[in-house]
Amino acid sequence: MDQELNDAYAELLQLTHQLHRLRPSDQDLPTGITAMEMFTLHAIHHALQQADEVRPGMVARRMHTTNSALSQTLGALEKKGLIVRNRSASDSRAVALGLTAQGQRIMDEAREYRRRDAANLAAYIGLEDLQHVCRTLKRVLEYREQQGAVLMQPGEMPPPPPGGFPFPPAAAPGNVPGEGEGSPCA
Repeated sequence: MDQELNDAYAELLQLTHQLHRLRPSDQDLPTGITAMEMFTLHAIHHALQQADEVRPGMVARRMHTTNSALSQTLGALEKKGLIVRNRSASDSRAVALGLTAQGQRIMDEAREYRRRDAANLAAYIGLEDLQHVCRTLKRVLEYREQQGAVLMQPGEMPPPPPGGFPFPPAAAPGNVPGEGEGSPCA
């Protein structure tokens, strides 16, 4: 029983880690836009919905990156005509970001893509199973919060736990969680 529990817990960690690291395939992205550029557009778009003015530092924190790492992507987005960088209305030394009409059009397309993708996922696994996964993950989150886990803020990095992170060894052929009959989640 202990081994089954350990295997199931390791698989839960591995699957949530894999889900977190998934990125869209190039065919799912608008032509000429990289995954990082799309991620940056999303971060700017969402920040603009919550604040009157969005600065690069705000976007960097949302994306868990540095200002200098973000700067190159902002330059590429500006060159492609998807964002504008203007002087801040409240501080002329600062830069404020905005979406151009073309950038907003891409975000509208992304919203439509997400709607279609959600419909396709529900068609693939069934709406009932999708809702069950959501309910189960909410219960896992509730449990973790009851145990004292705290949701990290954008830009915050977790300290490594004593003894390192409890991830299973790298997946090798035949050792991939979810493969074969031995999967506790099968």
